[in-house]
Amino acid sequence: MIGAIRSEWIKFRTVRANVILIAITLGLPLVLSAVLALVANNSMTDPRNSFGVAVIAPSMVAVYLCGVLGVLGIGQEYRHNTIRVTFAAQPRRSRVLAAKTVVYGTFGLLVGIVTPMLCLVLSSIIMRSRNVPYEADGAALIGLAVLCLLTTLFGFGLGSVMRQPAGAIPVFLLWPLLVESIVGAIFSAVNEDLIRWLPFRSGQQLASFGEDSMGPGVGFSRIVSGVYFGSWTLALVVLGWWLVERRDA
Repeated sequence: MIGAIRSEWIKFRTVRANVILIAITLGLPLVLSAVLALVANNSMTDPRNSFGVAVIAPSMVAVYLCGVLGVLGIGQEYRHNTIRVTFAAQPRRSRVLAAKTVVYGTFGLLVGIVTPMLCLVLSSIIMRSRNVPYEADGAALIGLAVLCLLTTLFGFGLGSVMRQPAGAIPVFLLWPLLVESIVGAIFSAVNEDLIRWLPFRSGQQLASFGEDSMGPGVGFSRIVSGVYFGSWTLALVVLGWWLVERRDA
């Protein structure tokens, strides 16, 4: 198992697409955090809102980019047919999938920890120099790290099911950004309580901040929302695992 993890780590850090995406994942939130901290004003009544705008919001970009990286973790091997070489070197596919899950899940968790902390340091310096009310929310930071981990594994599971990044990445991005927005609007017109059952909408509750961060109709607590989104992630990973074990490479 250690050899499989080492092999996946080498592939993870040497594939050009991964390196570029990792650089964007770590760098873009910092740029956004600095810009938002510079344009923030002291009219915000809740200091946690300043924190959310300058730290949580930019870090959400990293969350979704980690999901894209999760898709590429297995999808690009199918796209370039290198998955056949991987399975030939390690016939036990479950061991390969476990190694990929460990490597990409660990990276997602680290990004979920490091990125908001860097944004926190940078934005706090800028905001305090401008006398903007600012208060960090520890629960939101922990929730964001968990969300980043789950989203990375969600992308990995989706990549395992669909196998082709050209299809899996648009599905992964359009699901929370477009589909759930449209469905959420329909649910709001019928019954706002239904919105809580949308997976990504519920998952974002992990990183909620401020007085009204839940939004109308979300309803689930932070922990329950995390368990709910985690259940979707687990189901997708298990389905992808099952399909990889049974389909031809």
